[in-house]
Amino acid sequence: MNEQKTYEVETESGKFYIRIMAAERKVYSRHDGYTRVPGEDLIGRLWISTDPDFSGEVEGGHVKIRGRKYAIEQFAQRLPESAHYPSRWSSEPSYSGGFRNDQGRKVKYEAKAYDVLGDMRDRVLDQFAAENPDWQRESARRLFRREAEHHRYKADNHRRDAADEDRKAAEWQARIDGLDADEF
Repeated sequence: MNEQKTYEVETESGKFYIRIMAAERKVYSRHDGYTRVPGEDLIGRLWISTDPDFSGEVEGGHVKIRGRKYAIEQFAQRLPESAHYPSRWSSEPSYSGGFRNDQGRKVKYEAKAYDVLGDMRDRVLDQFAAENPDWQRESARRLFRREAEHHRYKADNHRRDAADEDRKAAEWQARIDGLDADEF
């Protein structure tokens, strides 16, 4: 596909790197009086890291808290505002990332550094979103491109399968024609 652009966000804590990922699509239906109405939410996704290689390694890039090095590498979504919650960031660690300390271990949820890293991540994501107001549109565009490519691939496979089935049908028809021509 196309090369992903990496954005840099400078803060007093260090440099962060962000990539726009394909949005997440949530399909649902809701009851609207007498009928069910289908709905869809597209939730933009970002990949944030202190490491320009997005490997989650402290040596690749880090921030310091009380003199100790920490790495951040997570996927994040901007959740829409609801009646119960304001709009907020939701995140999950990537395969090798999350919050890591200078020894490469995951930072425990109970640790004070965990909260500090989470606040730092959210501030950076807010800054990125303010500086790049179309990021959610780009995230949706990536989802749509991926889905279009997926369906084109499936259509190509179906066309190949159909051509193969047409060939097999022609072979069987030739055998039927041979029966009719007393070539049995």
